[in-house]
Amino acid sequence: MPVIRRIPDNKRRSRTGCIQCRRRRRKCDEQRPQCGSCQGRNVTCEFKEWTFVPGVRSSLRRDGCARDDTRGDTPDESDSLLPMQDSLLSFIDDSTSTLDPVLASPLSNTVRSDRIDPAQNNNTTTTTTSQPTATAPTQHHQNNEGNQIPTPARWNETVLSEQNSSERQTAMLRFRYQIAPWLDSNAPRSTFGPKIMALAAEKSVIMDVIVWVAMRRSRNTTAPEGDFHLVQHLQHRLSLETAFTADVGRSLLALGNFFYTSPSEWANLHPDRPFGEDRYHFFESQEEPLKTLDRFHYKAELAASIIASRSPSSRSSVPLMDESLLTPNMSPYEIYDTCLVHLTACCQLLHNKVIPLLNGITTIQSPTQEPSSLVWATWSNLWARCVQWFRDRPPDMVPLLESPEVDAHTATTNSPFTADVYSSAIAVQANLTIHYSSLLLLSYKPRLVKLSSTPHRLTSKSWHAQKLAKLALWNNFPDQWDPVVVATVVRIARDMTYPSQQEALLSCFQRIGDATKIPLQREIAGLQQFWSSSRHSNAPTNLHS
Repeated sequence: MPVIRRIPDNKRRSRTGCIQCRRRRRKCDEQRPQCGSCQGRNVTCEFKEWTFVPGVRSSLRRDGCARDDTRGDTPDESDSLLPMQDSLLSFIDDSTSTLDPVLASPLSNTVRSDRIDPAQNNNTTTTTTSQPTATAPTQHHQNNEGNQIPTPARWNETVLSEQNSSERQTAMLRFRYQIAPWLDSNAPRSTFGPKIMALAAEKSVIMDVIVWVAMRRSRNTTAPEGDFHLVQHLQHRLSLETAFTADVGRSLLALGNFFYTSPSEWANLHPDRPFGEDRYHFFESQEEPLKTLDRFHYKAELAASIIASRSPSSRSSVPLMDESLLTPNMSPYEIYDTCLVHLTACCQLLHNKVIPLLNGITTIQSPTQEPSSLVWATWSNLWARCVQWFRDRPPDMVPLLESPEVDAHTATTNSPFTADVYSSAIAVQANLTIHYSSLLLLSYKPRLVKLSSTPHRLTSKSWHAQKLAKLALWNNFPDQWDPVVVATVVRIARDMTYPSQQEALLSCFQRIGDATKIPLQREIAGLQQFWSSSRHSNAPTNLHS
């Protein structure tokens, strides 16, 4: 007779133990939150997240209820499944953090208040069927694939309205994990995502606006038919809210309009809420989620000015915080904000003062007009800040890989641009603003100013244009394509003269359109016409479209 060995629980092998025990091939007793092995070794115990497979029925029951497979689906049984099956959302990325705390309220507090007491059912003559919200998961299981996690009933109760629940949930997920990271790419560890979702959970009008923005972005057409009355209705609802909520909602509505317009039409976009003369207050005093939305519209205005080659629409001049561009102990988002203000100051100086001065428009000085010497002194100050960037930029803003330049023969063959690879999207965006600022300043350099003390490459306009193209082609962060980056790449594309370079940029425009849903067909057609007229031959077509 075989010997039956009694193995203690703390020595049993397990395929579902904690991550530390599985990595070290140790036995795990699976005690949560900390197993005995990790507790004895004084290490952090971590368990893998649960995976819920669609189509498999949950075994969750009320406390004290035993499972009975012979019993049919009764109202009590279907109701007891409601907490687990009420709402299922797919994770886009396993590494993504869990839902925001405001949405992670206890299930018992949000579900049991809507249940019908079985004792009351026994006293009535009619038989009550299952709740409408309990039937929604059955349809949802048929339409979802991949890893699933249960979410609180509060989420499902909020999103159930005019559209199908699963469509609205998908729209909310797209906004949280696709649009929100794109909006706050300039601020690592930003609280915009959690704050906007918390506000949406409290204010149904904000959730409806978010759903409208996400659905509008995901459409295959750019025709805005059918949105006019809906937007009017949302604006009316926003007018009944507090000032902060209304400002957030109107900024979101303006964001939705952004996805329908090509860069050449961005100058016609205006946020639905009024701004003061000073548009730069969001760097210090603004509060999330309005701070990130205001920064986005500020960048959209700056991008429109880059595309149209004119001054930003803001009426006030950007004050230079300090003669030095970089100071010690600056955070990444502070560095980017400083670079963004620097680019704005360059655009305002050139279009408001330098170009009119060179064209002889301001020969007669008015009392409020600066003398020409002060204009060129400001130019020199801005140029010195650009030079300081390339000399003193922090290590996380320096490219991880910076290849040497190629000669003209190589540029005409199979390698139009060498590699410049950066470690983050914010590093790409910050370097792009300084490169384009340098390119603008060099385009209007005073004739008598000599830049002999500056490295030769920094004084070359073609070098900065090549660097801007490399930034776009060799870095592929999903959230790097903010309006300023898109506008800059469109502008410098005209300076690319070799067909291989033009082909590479056309493929880059395809990537931008796929990532941001910004229509670039008009810009591509204009570039092809410009390239064709420049060399009197056929311009390359977009092979990736």
